[in-house]
Amino acid sequence: GEEGGGPEGGGCVASLSEAKHLLEEAEAAFALLSPRFASLGDNVALCSLECVWVVTLQQLLARSSTVEAATLDQATRRLERVAALLRGLHGASLERLAARDDGAWRERAVYVRLHLLQGALRLYRGEAHDARSDLARAESLRQELSICPHDQPKIASLLELGVPLRSARAALLATGKDVTRAAEFALTRHAAEVAEERDAAERRRQTRALVQSLVAMGFGPRKAAAALRRSKNDLAQAVVELTREVERGGGGGGEVEGG
Repeated sequence: GEEGGGPEGGGCVASLSEAKHLLEEAEAAFALLSPRFASLGDNVALCSLECVWVVTLQQLLARSSTVEAATLDQATRRLERVAALLRGLHGASLERLAARDDGAWRERAVYVRLHLLQGALRLYRGEAHDARSDLARAESLRQELSICPHDQPKIASLLELGVPLRSARAALLATGKDVTRAAEFALTRHAAEVAEERDAAERRRQTRALVQSLVAMGFGPRKAAAALRRSKNDLAQAVVELTREVERGGGGGGEVEGG
């Protein structure tokens, strides 16, 4: 294609080159971190994964069936490092993710890209059998982490229970598409959200009542509200603070009547 026109244009190639440069700079910066800190999150792994992704896209745009040995070796080392970092975070068999009650589907989605890129590199190395195995793992996990047409009856069952569509989809993904567990997950979470909103509404009602109490004592509403925030709704402490402010000449009142 012509420059900037379509996915194969020079503009896209230039953007990928710039992205590769920025990602490699980030990777170099991460390398300065102590391994102990680098292993606390998945940022380092994701950065290296993106580097390999960009290289793969560059090869696809170049319509090349081969990759330079040095580029292939570097990409392979990156993916080995990504796999090692993720094992440290999630466990060799993802046992730390399995222990979570939300299914950790966002974290598990990273493995779709990892297996996909591993398969792509093996294809470039001519290892067709192993490549098919990696790509099959990626597709199997993708389907597990996606809502497919055959999941619609499960979605319908959750909707009949009054679960909103978005919550139904999230609940299915969080529970390995077990509709019974998904229903319990969604309804429990909804009940917790309702309770939290009810508690928040009660706290707002109590705060309004405390503000009115302070206003009745002659303090201005804005300063009364601010004093209550600082005292965490302790009325006696708010009164002491506002009284001291008046004594210092700060004027704790006057807002109601004097504006």
